Amino acid sequence: MPLLLESFNNFLPNIREACYQVYGENLITLAVFGSVARGTPNPLSDIDLLLIARRLPSGRLAGSLLFLDMIDDMIILYDRENFWTLFLQDFSSRLSKLGAKKVVTGERWHWVLKPDYKEGEVFEI
Repeated sequence: MPLLLESFNNFLPNIREACYQVYGENLITLAVFGSVARGTPNPLSDIDLLLIARRLPSGRLAGSLLFLDMIDDMIILYDRENFWTLFLQDFSSRLSKLGAKKVVTGERWHWVLKPDYKEGEVFEI
C-alpha cells in the first residue's frame, strides 16, 4: 500500500496546479479528504476534493456532514489566508462545546454530535 499512497501523493501537486489554472485568483481552498488524506487508499480509490472558489456556477453544495471527517483527515493543497483552516478550527470548537465525539470501531466510525441530546431538542453544529 505505501507505493499506492505515494502514487496518489505524487499526483496531488498536479491537481493543485490544474485547479489554479482553471480558477486562478478565485481559488480560495483546495483540499483532499477521504482515503487518500487518511493514508488508506486502495486500488479502487478516487481522490476526494474540496474546492472553494469565488464565482462558482449556482447550485453547488454549500455545506456537508463530510466536514466532520475533514477535521481529522485532510491534506490542504491551497488555502488562501487560512480560510478553510480557520473554518475547521471554529467548527471543531463548536463540536467540542456540544460534547461531540467521533466513535471509531475498527476501520469504521460515526459521530455522536450531542451525547446529552433530548428528543425534540434543536441544536446547530
